[in-house]
Amino acid sequence: GGEEWTLAFGEKPVEQRIGTVWRRQARTVAAYRDRYGITSRSPLGAAPDSDVQKIDAARAKAALSALRRMTERQSEAEIPTSQVRSGRGVAV
Repeated sequence: GGEEWTLAFGEKPVEQRIGTVWRRQARTVAAYRDRYGITSRSPLGAAPDSDVQKIDAARAKAALSALRRMTERQSEAEIPTSQVRSGRGVAV
């Protein structure tokens, strides 16, 4: 929703297949926050305390990285081809 910590996710991709993966990754981060009672503005909150939380935090951090990569790819795909320099193709 409109939670400030979700801004780190970037915009949800418009392409349906990628959007499905994006939502799954977003749920992973949200579940981590819920499980450990994180209420801070930072998506992953403070450093984890226990070994179990460290494992969950690593999973949530990987999900957050994936969200950011998907958003970056979408941003690159939205650049008009006339503005893309030669040699820098847009991933499909």
